[in-house]
Amino acid sequence: INEVESDYDRYLTENGKEKMRTIGQGLNKVGVEVDKIFSSPLIRAIETAEIIADEIGYERENIIQIEGLINGHDWREIFKTASNTDEVIIVGHDPMFSDLVSQLIGANEDSMPMKKGAVCKILIEDYNTFEGNELLWFIPPKVFSSLI
Repeated sequence: INEVESDYDRYLTENGKEKMRTIGQGLNKVGVEVDKIFSSPLIRAIETAEIIADEIGYERENIIQIEGLINGHDWREIFKTASNTDEVIIVGHDPMFSDLVSQLIGANEDSMPMKKGAVCKILIEDYNTFEGNELLWFIPPKVFSSLI
């Protein structure tokens, strides 16, 4: 009998790792620089964060694991360690991640579907109220292979 893997036990597949390298290389090519990378503590999210960090020149040991990025937890925990001037990358999971992005831009829940590997940049004016935030850009995962 095959046991279903828990979300807590799943690793990225080799194909997934290659896709994340491509995305990281694309982010590097367009000049993305960050002050902090936040990641869910789940294995595949950490692997994703580490691959992206390697590709953009961010030190792996500086990745901050946030329990709030696990589905069902409070994602606002992220902003307790970020300042309004920080450029951050957040690595998480759906459905929580799409809801997070939707809420950050003032849209209805799940109105901003974040497929695996999708990346967006949001200007956050206020980490307390999230009012005045602006979606600056969105790159679907398929676009990254054309960037490198």
